[in-house]
Amino acid sequence: MNTPITPATNISVQENGEYSATVNGTHHSGICEGGSEWKNVQKAIENGVVPEPYVKNVDTYTESRLKEYPDIGDQLDAIWKQFKTMELTPETKIVADEIQAVKDRWPKSIELLAK
Repeated sequence: MNTPITPATNISVQENGEYSATVNGTHHSGICEGGSEWKNVQKAIENGVVPEPYVKNVDTYTESRLKEYPDIGDQLDAIWKQFKTMELTPETKIVADEIQAVKDRWPKSIELLAK
């Protein structure tokens, strides 16, 4: 016989990003996202049991890194400039020629004039 799962209550976020909550009548701490008790916490959050201010928004490793990288366009432009000094494979040369055609058709001077 399966015991029905009730949403967690009394949810709080600890400094380390883990949750503490009452799950099925028992208080637990150290609940991590993806852990066996997390589905109850998530269910409570989705059902609006937990007020939004109590849900800590923790950036993931990837999100934190993405915020600090230079703009993707700047990254590609730097790579493009390096390509111009190298001998390219035939496949890369085709793409490089297409990029150069766009750059020739839309030079930066046009952008400056539009401002």
